[in-house]
Amino acid sequence: MSSHSTTAKVTPLTALAAFFLLLVAVKFLLPLFLYDLPLGYDPGIYRYLFVRHAEGFPPFVLGEMDTWAHAHALGLFIFSTLLIRAGLPVDWLVGWLWNVMAIVLVCVLAWVTAKREGKAVGVCVLLAGVLSVPYFDGFAAMYWKAYLALLFMVLTFHLMDRKSWWAVIPAIFCLATHNQTGLLFALVMGTWWFLLGLRYRKHPQWWKATLAGAVVFAVAVLVYLPVWQQAVWDHVKKLFTLWGENAPAGSFPPGLFYLKMNALLLLAGACGFLCTLYRDRSVAPWSLAVLWSA
Repeated sequence: MSSHSTTAKVTPLTALAAFFLLLVAVKFLLPLFLYDLPLGYDPGIYRYLFVRHAEGFPPFVLGEMDTWAHAHALGLFIFSTLLIRAGLPVDWLVGWLWNVMAIVLVCVLAWVTAKREGKAVGVCVLLAGVLSVPYFDGFAAMYWKAYLALLFMVLTFHLMDRKSWWAVIPAIFCLATHNQTGLLFALVMGTWWFLLGLRYRKHPQWWKATLAGAVVFAVAVLVYLPVWQQAVWDHVKKLFTLWGENAPAGSFPPGLFYLKMNALLLLAGACGFLCTLYRDRSVAPWSLAVLWSA
C-alpha cells in the first residue's frame, strides 16, 4: 500500500501578495519599535478625547471636556468608550492599535478590490499601501477618525455591490465618524442616488434605497446633535467663507509634492479608473468617490 503526499502549491500571485503584506506590516509596525512616543501631533488630542468621552457614553451622554473637543464627530468615540469601559488601556488606542488600524484598512481594501476586480488588482492595492506617501503621512499624523471612516466607506460600497441591506450600518458610522469623509460619502451617495433616479425612479428598489438613505441620514444627524454647533454648523459656514488665501493651511504638503513623490502610482490609478469607466459604461460609487475626491 503506497501513500501519496499532497503539497499545496503556492502560486506566484499568492507569494507576491504575502510579500507585499509583509512589507505593509513592517512599514506600519516598525515605528512601534523605533520610537518611544507615537508619531505626529494628534496622539495627545486623541488621548484626551478618548478619556473624556469614556467618562460619559456618546452620543447619549458627553463627559466634561473643553469646548474645542466638541468639534470632533462622535463615531470613533462610541467604539473607544465601549473598549475602555471593557478594560482596554487608553494608551493602546494611541499605541499599537493605531498601527494595526493602518494595516487593517489596506488589507480590507485589497480584499474588497480582489473580490471586485480580481486577485491581481488586489495585490496591487497591497503594493500601493507600501508605496503611498500620503497614506503614510495620514498614519504618521494619527488621523484616527479619517481612517476609520474610510474603512466604513469601503465596507459600505462592498455591501452595496453585494446588494446587501447591511450596508446601512457602516454607512451610518462613516457619516458619524469624520466630518470631511462623511461629506465626501454624502456627495458620492447623493450623486449616485440622483443618477439612478433618472432611469429607475419608478422602480420599487429605487424607492427602497431612498428610504434606506433617509434612515442613514436621520440616524447620522441624531448622532451629531450633541455636538452639532461645533462639529457641523461651524464647518458648514467655513465652506462658504474660507476660500483661496483665506483657507487655513492643512497639515499635508502641497499637492505638487505628492505628484512628484507618487507620480507613477497616481498615473496607474488614473489608468485603472479610466479602464473601469470604459468597461462598466456606468458610474459606480467607487468611481464617484474618485471624481469627488479630485
